[in-house]
Amino acid sequence: MRDPGPTDEQAAMAEVVARLGAEIRAGAPAGPGPFPFPSAAWRRLGELGVLGIASTEGGGAGDVLAVNDALGAASFPGPISATLFALQILDPDAAHPVSAGDELVSVCTGRWYPWGNDANWLLVLDGAEVGVGRRLSPGPATTSLTRATWAQPVIEPVTRRTVPPVARVLRDLAVAGYLSGAARACLADTAAHARQRRQFGRSLGEFQAVSHALARCDAAMASAAGLARQSAWEWDHGSDAAERPALARRACTSAALDAVLACHQVFGAMGFSEETGLWRTSTAVRELSLSWPDADADALRAARAEGRRLAAEGARWRSAGY
Repeated sequence: MRDPGPTDEQAAMAEVVARLGAEIRAGAPAGPGPFPFPSAAWRRLGELGVLGIASTEGGGAGDVLAVNDALGAASFPGPISATLFALQILDPDAAHPVSAGDELVSVCTGRWYPWGNDANWLLVLDGAEVGVGRRLSPGPATTSLTRATWAQPVIEPVTRRTVPPVARVLRDLAVAGYLSGAARACLADTAAHARQRRQFGRSLGEFQAVSHALARCDAAMASAAGLARQSAWEWDHGSDAAERPALARRACTSAALDAVLACHQVFGAMGFSEETGLWRTSTAVRELSLSWPDADADALRAARAEGRRLAAEGARWRSAGY
């Protein structure tokens, strides 16, 4: 498998986004209660071109992956993957203020809209189609795992559209990138903690049960991230194989969930304290892993298609005498 890695431009953009994400994370309010939507930071993402980084012609998959990796490492709040998804569906006049960060979009896959009372555009997934509407007024609200406000606003329906393959591809790569960055940040923080924390006269990292678990998760996450980079590169270079990004998203989801579980086992109860902040990243991983239930069906179809392709390839080699 070819792992192209990020380009110099993608690395530079990711570095700028990482600095912005670190500022938001440092200024996050402590304690329980809802986290207000970071409108100013969201507009800065728009000014940087992050929200509109993928063209409507389907380019920019590698860019999407790179910047979402940086956003995930900072646990940046907001509907990143939903915005990239929606920009492939909205009319150009509606898409422009969304990509600029002046308007917000929320995609619902159940009953509640993430940041629904803050959003201007609200999309409802229904199989291969999506309903598009405008928010008329706020509705009942609740607080999610990440302290984001989810709501059921009053909506004025506008139109229905068929979901284009590029919308799902960019959605899947955005999720894969965010989860990869978040898991990498968790593992780095946990490794530092394991080096400093001492038990029974030595550091936690000297215990094989700790070091081996973190190393296994790091290797699994690196493998999944490599698959995501490969699928993004293929899409940007003309491939129409939308199933590869779906598989990459599922691989990154599985690896990230395993990683944050291992990190919490090392930190123990400290992982849920404001002192470490691990819970911010782990809850973001958990919430995002559940945010697109339709994507699991896409990944299952993709896995079956890939299995059939590999079986046919094996039969071809056997018939050639290998």
